[in-house]
Amino acid sequence: MIEKLARAILTIIGASLGIFIGIVINQMNLFSLTQLQSTLVIIILCLIFGIIFYLLTPNIKKISLNIVDAFEKELLKFLPVILF
Repeated sequence: MIEKLARAILTIIGASLGIFIGIVINQMNLFSLTQLQSTLVIIILCLIFGIIFYLLTPNIKKISLNIVDAFEKELLKFLPVILF
């Protein structure tokens, strides 16, 4: 259940990033696009980034767990020093 929730949250973060990048591209006026084309660019980027983050969720989970484990091991090295 938690894995599904984490996957949904990361997918939403990815889609939000896609929306942000689409808006930035439209605001920079790199291309002369109509309103419909601008909206389609934002929707397409939203979907692309959402799918990418959805597919990368297991890898992101593994990396973050490895970082937490390494941090925990470093803290445990100093635990006897702190207690005594």
